[in-house]
Amino acid sequence: MMLRAEVGRPPPKAGAAADAKDPGLPPAGPLPRAKLRNGGTLGTGCGSFYPTSSRRLGEEGSVVLQVLIGDDGKLQGVTVESSSGFPALDVAAAACVGALGEFEPVRVDGQPRAAWQRMKWTWRLTE
Repeated sequence: MMLRAEVGRPPPKAGAAADAKDPGLPPAGPLPRAKLRNGGTLGTGCGSFYPTSSRRLGEEGSVVLQVLIGDDGKLQGVTVESSSGFPALDVAAAACVGALGEFEPVRVDGQPRAAWQRMKWTWRLTE
């Protein structure tokens, strides 16, 4: 599966109308969170995504991603809501979540539903 990371393109706002291409969020009320099935694996696996140039330059930071999780639990899209300040780290976070993230879909009234969700990823160099 090929995912594209788009910097600066926010997902739809709560209450936005859904259409076939963009499921958006439900019209009203809070949306339950999708469950990340492999948080520990994701945390250790993403180390290999840390860009070599960023390591060499000592770049660290946190990126806030918006991820679109399909009603089948598969990741369908990623956007960068808030940058780490380093584009290479932002793209690496999106790539890692796209490659390794495993989710259970959001359920509304017992039915799986595609929905956007925030994820924060922090890149830190260790000694």
